[in-house]
Amino acid sequence: MDKTDRLRDYGLAFLLYEQGLGVCGYELIRELFIFVKLILNSYLTIKNIINKKKRIKELVFNIINLQTYMYMKKYIFLAASALTLASCTSDDFLGDTQGNVQSNTSAINFDGGTGKISRTTTQTGENAATSLGNNYVVVGFKGNETTKANATTYAFDHYNVNYKKQTAGTTTSNTADWEYVGQDMKVKGTNPAAALAEKAQTQTIKYWDNSCSSYDFLAFSMGKGYTSTEAGTPEYATPSQVAKDKLASAAYTLKGNVNTLSECYISDIKTVKKTDYKAKAVEMQFRHLTSKVRIALYENVPGYVISDVKFHADAYSNGEYTEGETKGILYGTFNNAGTLTVSFPTTGTNNSSNTDYNKAHVSFSPNETSGSINNVKFGEITYKCQEENQIPADSKFLSQSAATPSYCGEYINVLPAETNSQPANLRIDYKLTATDGSGEEINVKNATATVPAKYTAWKHGYAYTYIFKIAENTNGTTGTPGTDDTGLTAISFNAVVLDDEETGKQETITTDSDPSITTYGFKDGKVTTNGDEYKSGTEIYATVHVPETTQVTETGTTKVPATTAAPQALYTVTIEPGAAQTINEASIANALTKQPDQTNGNTWTITDANNKKMIITKVTTGTEKVTSVPTEDGHNLEVNALKWKGTANTIYAVEYTDTNNNNKKAYKIVIVKE
Repeated sequence: MDKTDRLRDYGLAFLLYEQGLGVCGYELIRELFIFVKLILNSYLTIKNIINKKKRIKELVFNIINLQTYMYMKKYIFLAASALTLASCTSDDFLGDTQGNVQSNTSAINFDGGTGKISRTTTQTGENAATSLGNNYVVVGFKGNETTKANATTYAFDHYNVNYKKQTAGTTTSNTADWEYVGQDMKVKGTNPAAALAEKAQTQTIKYWDNSCSSYDFLAFSMGKGYTSTEAGTPEYATPSQVAKDKLASAAYTLKGNVNTLSECYISDIKTVKKTDYKAKAVEMQFRHLTSKVRIALYENVPGYVISDVKFHADAYSNGEYTEGETKGILYGTFNNAGTLTVSFPTTGTNNSSNTDYNKAHVSFSPNETSGSINNVKFGEITYKCQEENQIPADSKFLSQSAATPSYCGEYINVLPAETNSQPANLRIDYKLTATDGSGEEINVKNATATVPAKYTAWKHGYAYTYIFKIAENTNGTTGTPGTDDTGLTAISFNAVVLDDEETGKQETITTDSDPSITTYGFKDGKVTTNGDEYKSGTEIYATVHVPETTQVTETGTTKVPATTAAPQALYTVTIEPGAAQTINEASIANALTKQPDQTNGNTWTITDANNKKMIITKVTTGTEKVTSVPTEDGHNLEVNALKWKGTANTIYAVEYTDTNNNNKKAYKIVIVKE
C-alpha cells in the first residue's frame, strides 16, 4: 500500500467517525481521494522526467489516462451520486442517527423457496422458481411494532421479484438469482394487466434501515398458471392489493377456480429482525394455496379377497341403482370456484412463541354459480394384495394391509375448506373371492363410509390421505340394495335329529359398520396416517360421525346438524395360535353380544371349536373423552373423541353404542405395533 492509499483510508475513517457522513459522504470522499491520488502520481512523473527526457511518452500516457478517467467518471460519479442521494432523501431510508450508516453490500435482496407439503420434498433454487412461474409479488413493511405486524410504512409496495438463472451477484439487490430492481410492476392475473402498488410507480433498490427493529414481508405467486387444451395459453388466478390495515382479517384475496388457484403459492409473514439485516437474502418460503387429497382402501375380510371395486358419485336412492365407476370418487359438497381470502391473525414479535405466529390462514367464499361441486374424482385403484391361503401376492386383489393400502391414483388438488367443510362420503360395490381355491365369488353392493366434516377442514399446503377399511361387518348388501339385508352373515352349521315334524332353529348375528368410526393418531408433534395401525406411544383418537337428523315435535320439525361423538368403550383382544376364529369387527361383536364361555368382571373369554381362546378385556384406565384433537400446526380440531395411548403389540377394539338407534353397536379394530 503506497502513501496515497494510506492517506485515503485514514481520511475516510476519520471523516466517517467524526461526521457520521453515511453512504452519501462515503461515496463523495472516496471519489475525491481517487482524484487526488491521480494528480499526485502525475506530478511525480513530471518531476522525474525533468532529468530524464526519454520518459516523455510515459508523461503523455499518464496525462491522457488522467483525462480519460475524469471524462468517464464525470458520468459514472454523477450517476452514482444521484442514486445515493436519492436513497438518502427518500422515504425508503429514514432517520438521521449514526445507526443508519450503510455499507455498499447492505441492499435488501430476496430468495424464493417452496415450503414443505406433507410427504414431499422442499424445493429450492431453479426447482422452486419453476413452481412459482419464475415470479412472485412481495409486500414489505418496516417499523418497531411488537404487538402487531409493521403495517404502516411500505418498504416494498407490491414489487415483482423475478427469477433469472445465473444472474446472482450481477447487482447488489440480486444475490440468489431473484431480482426486483427495475422490474415491470404489472402483476400476473390482473385484467387488464396492472400494478397493485398503492403509491410506488417504479421498483428501485432498497436498503436496510437500522432505526427499525424489524421488517415484515409477505408474498404470493400465481405460479405457472393453468393451461387447458382448448385455451393453449395460461390462465391465472386474480390477486387483489394487500390491505395493510386488515392483515389480521382479510389481507388479500385470490379469485379463480380449482384449476387456476391450484397453481398459486402463498407465504406466511416473514419477520426479519435487526440482527439479521446482514443475512445474504430474505428467504420467502411458499406453500401451495390449495390442498391435496388422496384415498386408499384395504380389507380384512377373513377367507376372501376383494376385487372389482366400483365407486358411486352420489348417495343411493331406492330403486335407482346404477353401475359404479372404476376410478375413486368421494361425494358430498366441495369447493370449486370463488374467492380465497388470506389473513394473518397472529403477528407482532411479542407473539413469536405462539404456534400461530405469522401463519397464513385461508377462507373460501364460493361463487353464486359453479361455486361448489357434488363429488371429487381420483385415479384408478391400484390392486396389490398380500399372500392369503391359495391367493398369491401381487394378484389383482385389494391390499390387506393398512400400512400399504391400495391407492386410487395420486393426490388431486382441492380448494381449502378450513371454514366451510362438509362430510365426505364413499359408496362402493366390490367382489369377494374365496381364498380356499374354490373360485367362489360374492358381489357386495352399496357399502358406505363417511368422513366427519372436522376431518375434511382442508388447509392450504396440506396433503390428506383417507384410508377406508372394508371389513366383515360391512353395511353393503349381497342382494338387492334397499331390499335385502346388509352385511356379511357368516354361514354356520348345526346338527339336529328330527323328531316328528319338529325342526331345529339357528340363530346368527349380523353387524354392520354404521355409523362409521374414524381413528386418528398423533405422536411427537406429528399426525400419523397408517390407517388402523399405529406405533407404540401414539395418542389415538377415535370418533364417530353422527349424521344430520330430523326431530318432529308438537311445535314442528327441527333439523339437528351433523356432529361427532366419542365411542363409549375400549377393549384389548388376544387370541391363541391355531384358533378357528380371527380378530375382526364381526368376531368382537359376536363375542360381546353372545353369551361367552366365561364372564369375569371386565373379561370375556370365548373358546372356539379348536379349543382356542379369544380373550376380550375392557380397558378401565388410561382413556378419556375429549372435545378436540391436536394438529401439527397447533390448531386443534373440535372433535368429540375417545383418547388413549397405544401400547406396543396390542390389538384394541373400539365400541360405539348408538343410543338414538335402539343401542345399535359398531366396532373398529385398532392395531398398535412396536
